[in-house]
Amino acid sequence: MRWTEVDGVTRVDGAALLPPDPSSVIEALSGLIELSREEPLSVDHYARWARASMGLGRARALGLVGLVTRTGVARLRPDGTLDVHPGVHLQDLAARVGAWAEVREVLSEQAEARDRWLQELSRLARAHPRALARETADEAAARAWLSGAPPSFELRPDERPLPPITHKLRRILEALDHALVERGPQARAVLLALLAGQHALLLGPPGTAKSLLARSLCQVFDGASYFEYLLSRFTHPDELFGPVSIPGLKNEDYRRLTQGFLPRAHVAFLDEIFKANSAILNSLLTLVNERVFHHGQHRDPVPLLGLIGASNELPEAGAGLEALFDRFLVRVMVPPVSQAEGFLKVAVGRVGQVDLDPPDRLTLDEVRELRDQASRVLVPDRVASALVALWERGQRGEWQVSDRRWRQAVHLLRVAAASEGRAQVGPVDLLLLTNCLSADPERSGEIQESVLDVIEAGGPGVSGPRWVELSLAPHESLQAQWALLAADRVAPTRDDPVPLGDPPSGWRPRLALRQRSVARLRAHHAVGVASLTAARERAMSEHGDRLWIRELPTQIVLPYLRAAKAMARILQAVESYAARLSTPEALARDLIGLLPLEERLRAEHLDAVFTIGEIGSIGLAYRQWRQLPSVAPSSACTLELRVEDWLDLIAQERAWAPLLAGLSTKQRRVVDAALPELSRILGTTVIPHPDPVRALT
Repeated sequence: MRWTEVDGVTRVDGAALLPPDPSSVIEALSGLIELSREEPLSVDHYARWARASMGLGRARALGLVGLVTRTGVARLRPDGTLDVHPGVHLQDLAARVGAWAEVREVLSEQAEARDRWLQELSRLARAHPRALARETADEAAARAWLSGAPPSFELRPDERPLPPITHKLRRILEALDHALVERGPQARAVLLALLAGQHALLLGPPGTAKSLLARSLCQVFDGASYFEYLLSRFTHPDELFGPVSIPGLKNEDYRRLTQGFLPRAHVAFLDEIFKANSAILNSLLTLVNERVFHHGQHRDPVPLLGLIGASNELPEAGAGLEALFDRFLVRVMVPPVSQAEGFLKVAVGRVGQVDLDPPDRLTLDEVRELRDQASRVLVPDRVASALVALWERGQRGEWQVSDRRWRQAVHLLRVAAASEGRAQVGPVDLLLLTNCLSADPERSGEIQESVLDVIEAGGPGVSGPRWVELSLAPHESLQAQWALLAADRVAPTRDDPVPLGDPPSGWRPRLALRQRSVARLRAHHAVGVASLTAARERAMSEHGDRLWIRELPTQIVLPYLRAAKAMARILQAVESYAARLSTPEALARDLIGLLPLEERLRAEHLDAVFTIGEIGSIGLAYRQWRQLPSVAPSSACTLELRVEDWLDLIAQERAWAPLLAGLSTKQRRVVDAALPELSRILGTTVIPHPDPVRALT
């Protein structure tokens, strides 16, 4: 049979995770158990074994290891070797992998393929020669194994020290927020562009403080020179680049006197930039792109951190301004003030000024060091996958983003991460791309929605290497444990390291084991809630520590809220199920509740009645029987049973015949006819099954 990929199970976010063929999963799990028993098994060694022995690719071998470490019965030691619980056998481990696959969300058209995959995985696990082969694991061995393991789904807090530049940038942004009314997002976007060595374009109607914003940003750099000019089609190059040197002309040396002009500026602001004539545009393109000013035979380096342009409208199509427009990586709208408080500050002149002490200003050396650190910031696989997804959407949506802009945009994300002391770009950083990918402000909403989609696709997960953690959300982990509850395979905990083995016989020991399983599930739920809370708080604290993103979009918070609701549903199901298991009386009441009920059946139709303790009665009539809420038989035979006797009879741990000895032939015939139907409805187990896992989602 040819097995196809199931997105969400064998492949996640386009990346290979598990083998599509269930037989390969079984062989890989069998080898993992066997190799880990023989000697310390490194992940790399296992990946090489999987490739050599069964042709399994590294990505799928590592994905399988990552999933196994999330089942609660395996872990990675500090030295990077794999450690499997001593009581785990192949059928057990396959059931845990299957439980994870069962709770994964898949496309509706792939649900049937997922179910076939699960059924075949279970069948192969039962039929495999090593299905039940395992080492002896008593409770002492299980406790020893758990003693050094972190609780399931534990999320360790991120306690990284912030670099000095982060504190300095925070003070700078606070000063800009104080001085600029409702311009916080624009100030952050433009300052980040300058730190990344990129250029920014301010779009908005006249009188919206675009010039003030540019001048204020120049003041955050210590010793930086500032140049500002309003362009028109009549602007002469001398006004921007400096006059031609007359003594130089006498010596046949064409050069410009650039002191005090654009070629000597660290921050430049050019208003109405798209109204410049071609003579200025040609020199301007080389200056902003190569940081070199050409005049005559001279090639002078330009210290420009970044150019800030401003315009009331986008450049006209076909006007030859496409190249210049593309040079502005960051493009932000600057609308009029929208809040009454901001309006009053502007109207009555209560707008402040950027007030920074010299030590709080950024030096040019700090900017160079920040860019150097940014070059070492990593782009993890999860972010890389999101970038590819965005790029593909851009191709379909014709966003018109050049390859150069993509490269510059990723560098800007690296600078943002480095400025906050982070070693890699995070998914939330992708929100900064909204100002980089939108050529038309009218399409910024579409692009922002696309960015949020790829961020939200990750959901609330545990951070770490993808093949180790799988970004598996705590509520999905708990749903997988719930799916394992009916087989009493809930992962052990430190407080209950029960050996993993076959369930005992007899309803009493099986009830005790199921109660322990529920207790373990409760413990996992508590840890899962703590994990989810820590993940949410980390996201919020990271947002609080973030310099460049002021408001976290609702879409980023919603996955945590949805996960919290799922955790609450699981807890409700756990508590409801625990109540059904609490006492033998609860079990009997649960069983009686499964029987059909007809309230109008009259007592004189009854031939026999089972009275079960104080919880209810079952009335039996010739050729039919019904459960009644109360029975007052006149001539019927009444059999009084203790609750535990009733459970023994249902579980077939006690024979019915001795109880029927005192009945008449007719009454015995009634009971004999009813018992097969009773067994058909109730089965032979007195332990109620938990609700299907999909009922919780």
